[in-house]
Amino acid sequence: MRSCRRAGFSLLEMMLATAVLLGCLVVLGELAGIGSQHIDDIEGLSHAEVICQSTLNEMLSGAAAVESFEKRDVPDHPGWMVSAEVASLGRDRVASLRVTAWNEEPGQVELDSLAARKHAFSLVRWTRDPYSPLPSDGASDTGRPFSLMDQIGGGLGR
Repeated sequence: MRSCRRAGFSLLEMMLATAVLLGCLVVLGELAGIGSQHIDDIEGLSHAEVICQSTLNEMLSGAAAVESFEKRDVPDHPGWMVSAEVASLGRDRVASLRVTAWNEEPGQVELDSLAARKHAFSLVRWTRDPYSPLPSDGASDTGRPFSLMDQIGGGLGR
């Protein structure tokens, strides 16, 4: 007796291959969605970082006052907010300057924690305390804002 072999795949093999293919397509579709979400998150964080760096540079250059504030709109970036905190570290006339930027979407409920905000980024820089007197002139001019020139020695003639 001779067995009759046909060339090709059986219906069961084709159904199994189709099921495996569909399963792979579903998994790849989910991975593409997750990847797209991560790209959006990274774009938001990098945008927040640029806003923080710009605000910090404005403060250190003297273009903006070095002061703490809770929440301000960012003029060139609608929907973005920025806050700043100046805290004296208590020794060697050093202060911590923390600038935080976040995206506040319309209709968003006010959140207590910055960590709960989407696309929140903080940048901290240690700098000279803006309200401590300069040691070289011995003056007691507390309360005046400072600039980058104060940090590097106040210019050439000092």
